[in-house]
Amino acid sequence: AGSASDTLVKFISAQNETKMGAYPLRITQLATHGYYIGDESGNLRNRDIAEGSNQLVIKVDGVTSSPVTLPAGKYSDGRQLAVELERQINNDEALKREKVSVSVKFVVDQFVIQSARLGEQSRAEIISADPAIRALGLDPATGIDGIDIQGTMGGLPADGSGNRLTGRGTAAGLQVEVLGGKAGARGDVFFSRGVAEQLNGILDGFLSKEGILTTRDKGYNTRINDIGKQREQLERRLAVSEQQLLHKFSSLDGLLGKMRSTSDFLSSHLTNLPGARSSGSGNRGS
Repeated sequence: AGSASDTLVKFISAQNETKMGAYPLRITQLATHGYYIGDESGNLRNRDIAEGSNQLVIKVDGVTSSPVTLPAGKYSDGRQLAVELERQINNDEALKREKVSVSVKFVVDQFVIQSARLGEQSRAEIISADPAIRALGLDPATGIDGIDIQGTMGGLPADGSGNRLTGRGTAAGLQVEVLGGKAGARGDVFFSRGVAEQLNGILDGFLSKEGILTTRDKGYNTRINDIGKQREQLERRLAVSEQQLLHKFSSLDGLLGKMRSTSDFLSSHLTNLPGARSSGSGNRGS
């Protein structure tokens, strides 16, 4: 969770890499609106706007409008013209579709058309204008672009976009929105993680691709694969050894059979040799 000591500074978000702590906030440049200033046109009291010469095309924040019509008729002064011009511009479908809008003021005999957006993408310019519109000091021209907020967070330069600042370093990913106020020291931005969030962070660390559980699981799987490979190698070696032993046994068995045949052959022939039978009888007689 995050907060700020300045009531005009709003905590927006933080990222996983954001470290808990208190970060001093200093604004060196507030965000500004882009705007267009018309030429001086006098007080415009009881000004008539003629039909058929009362359109302009405006570009706001890079979005070009359709032809905007300022209704024909008599206007009491520049302020009434400004109110109606603002209403017509903001009712343009092309601008509404892109969610851009303006405010129109009549200040010191000049119209000021200001984008509602803040930052360097904030712009307002008039692309074309009919004669009755030009007579109000609204000639085609570019305006002044807005400026992004600038400042530091935790003593390090922060990244500005519009009126939002995002920290760096230990405050990386910590984003705040400056709603107003002045440049200078703006108190502290605080960020901490609740117990549930910390537990989620720990679990995410365990379950992430590079987490402990994943690493151990990969290690176990590697060991299982290695054992499987070793088992396959052992089985192949045992099969080869079995074949070799069977071959040797077959050879020895065949040799033994031959030896038995030879023994039987010799025994039968020795029995039939002269004197073998008498020698045997003499031994029995004695």
